[in-house]
Amino acid sequence: FEFADLGWNYLPDACYGDGSYSDGGVLADTGTNNYLTLKDPDTDDYSMIFANNTSQTRKYKVTVKNLKKASSPLNVWETRGPDEGQEYDSNWMQMVDSFTPNKESYGVYSFTLTVKPYSIKTVTSLLDRGQEYSPGQNDPNVDRDVLALPYTDDFEYADYDTDEKGRTYLERRGGTPRYTTDQYGAFEVREGSFGNHVLAQMINYDNRPYDWNVWGNGTDENSQTTGRPRTVLGDHRWTNYTAGIDFKLDLTSPECFENYAGIGVREVVHEGTNANDIATYTFQVFQNGSYQLSCRTGKSVKGTLENFDSTVWHNMQLSADENVLTAYVDGKKAAELVDDNHTSMSGRVTLTSGFYNTQFDNLEVLPIEGKAAAAEQKLDDTSELITWNGNWNHVLNEGYGHYNRTRTYGGSIEKGVYAHNSGQIRYYKGGNPLAWGSNDSNAWGSAADEAHYEFDFYGTGIEIFGEANGSNGTGDVYVDGEKVGTVNYNSGNGGTGHNVFNLDLDPDQLHTLKVTATSSFISLQKLKVIGEPDDSGESRENSFSLTFHGTGIQVFGNSGAATIKVEVDGEIREAAYQTPAAGNRQTTYALQNLPEGAHTVKITVEGGTYYVDGIDVLGTAAEGAAVNTAKLLTLIDAAKKLTNDDETYMPEDWENFQKAIAAAEKALAGGSAEAVNQAYLALRNAMEKLGLAGAITEVTGLEKLYI
Repeated sequence: FEFADLGWNYLPDACYGDGSYSDGGVLADTGTNNYLTLKDPDTDDYSMIFANNTSQTRKYKVTVKNLKKASSPLNVWETRGPDEGQEYDSNWMQMVDSFTPNKESYGVYSFTLTVKPYSIKTVTSLLDRGQEYSPGQNDPNVDRDVLALPYTDDFEYADYDTDEKGRTYLERRGGTPRYTTDQYGAFEVREGSFGNHVLAQMINYDNRPYDWNVWGNGTDENSQTTGRPRTVLGDHRWTNYTAGIDFKLDLTSPECFENYAGIGVREVVHEGTNANDIATYTFQVFQNGSYQLSCRTGKSVKGTLENFDSTVWHNMQLSADENVLTAYVDGKKAAELVDDNHTSMSGRVTLTSGFYNTQFDNLEVLPIEGKAAAAEQKLDDTSELITWNGNWNHVLNEGYGHYNRTRTYGGSIEKGVYAHNSGQIRYYKGGNPLAWGSNDSNAWGSAADEAHYEFDFYGTGIEIFGEANGSNGTGDVYVDGEKVGTVNYNSGNGGTGHNVFNLDLDPDQLHTLKVTATSSFISLQKLKVIGEPDDSGESRENSFSLTFHGTGIQVFGNSGAATIKVEVDGEIREAAYQTPAAGNRQTTYALQNLPEGAHTVKITVEGGTYYVDGIDVLGTAAEGAAVNTAKLLTLIDAAKKLTNDDETYMPEDWENFQKAIAAAEKALAGGSAEAVNQAYLALRNAMEKLGLAGAITEVTGLEKLYI
């Protein structure tokens, strides 16, 4: 904290806060005064912090007495949002004033302070503290380039030098792999067979932790977690790719739920605790050889692998090629799932496991030839590159599930119909032009706040629609200054929320509607003008457009089903596309495989309400990845260092081991990726079986064998 030190005391009588509790804090616009005061117990230096999370300006008079610093000069620091035309961080942490309190009587001093809406102010006697923020100083000084594909990790990190204390790369990281984020589990790099390293999930029955509740008001802390272990890695802009990993199941830990290994693709936001919740698409292989390929929307494909040996290493792959998901085990196709909803078209990779010490190794993420491997740009809905036409509602304080916590929504526009969020409706509280409370379906204001709204129109009459419930009340309706009736939104008192005013007005004259709350709350969902001329009113179209350079776009965001028209470079591509209902950051429309170059896409809402978090701009189509022979070559070199001159190994095991080496060398000489991978697994399993024969516990006279 900039303006207080450890050991300072709170002054309870100079601390206050109110407002409605919501999501771990005070709900915006529900509080009145929020401030706290701290002082140095030795010097009597003090700081007061005022937080105004409302739309109203707050004014305070502060009286200071019984402090040695009561008469001392004070600095005032402020943080608030931008004024019109400013950068978003222009007013962060600025010293806005310095003054000396007024003397009122002996030892008693006072000052006044004005706190602007949605701002924080600090008044402090510490004149040598604080450094003004420079707009943009927190901006990254490097481009956020996409993590390039192919991407691999063998969890060895052998190319890194030891540090000045002699610690290896893994030792100084405590066994933490690169670029991973664990959820519910603990994925650590551990030593494997013959001195190599593997990634292992370390939470099992014996050390399964207890859940916790971030607000501390639940019963989660009384039970051990059932959230399945998983770790997330990679780039959220990865689009069309194949993720693969070697795995070996743990057959010795105590039984605790299902025993499986899994890989997921296109993870975009963490929600849910089941194994198939973490990524949009997940493939799992279980101890008994059964498998499941699932989409988080509920669609899944299940089956059983033939002759599955759960005691040895295997390889699994999950390919995401547009909306086709294909799973492979040991190079053979196991399952395919076609996602007609295109639920998520970009996202990270996940590894998942049961509560067992499952081992993973040799991660590979490969691009798919001829398809865009990543979104080169990920635009949120506030981007200046997106043009919004018509009447859209832009929300800047959404939850974490929305990309950058913003969202824009708009519906199809019917002739003469003006939604509650139309820019042509003016809302007031008393004489102040302030927004009412609102959500997606309606706006509301109270008689206590002298709430009313106004609307100018051409037409012969008007229909008013609002929400009727047991808490709402009534309002008076005026047209051109004359009262023409009332509206009733109290369902318990006969209110329906729908009122029609056929007034036989002159359609060529501009009229003004005013509705004033007279009891409790009034609501507004929409207005419908009767007899509106064809050449009046707002735009008949809600659309947005984007000009970009690339091979396609993906529109994403939590949205209900809607109907859209899609135009690409001036030609209609979809006349009435039905978008699926989508969850957080999920895809609502995908357009891929355009010729690389400049394109303009225009999307018009034809039905329903369409919600947009952002748009992915897809880049260049990828070339095919070369066959990766490095891991097989390393393993062959290590295997050839083993000898059996003293007949340490069982003859059958040694013979199978030699055959595996020969097969590996053959695959190395121009084999396909599948052949190389199969040869690697066969040699690795044969090599590990030698170590399991019981005749040896370590290999001596060799360098560490990195497998």
